[in-house]
Amino acid sequence: MTSLLERPITIKVTTNVQGIPLNIHMSDKIERITKIYQHWIMPDKSSSKDEVRHYYRVGTNKCQVYDIYRDPVSGKWFLDRIHL
Repeated sequence: MTSLLERPITIKVTTNVQGIPLNIHMSDKIERITKIYQHWIMPDKSSSKDEVRHYYRVGTNKCQVYDIYRDPVSGKWFLDRIHL
């Protein structure tokens, strides 16, 4: 079961030099990403350029599974979906 958020939530993400997410910072808590289940690329419909969003389905040390993505224009990360 999944829960698509009404509006994506801005989060902070620590990445390695290749841009792969390592940690998620939410509500003054840090969750370490222990597994990347999936990585996919989708066009960014909010951009007039040919920008793409990199989505990741990740598992954390808190036994949570999230879909997160990085906005190519702002560089900000967002939580898009929580898997229950």
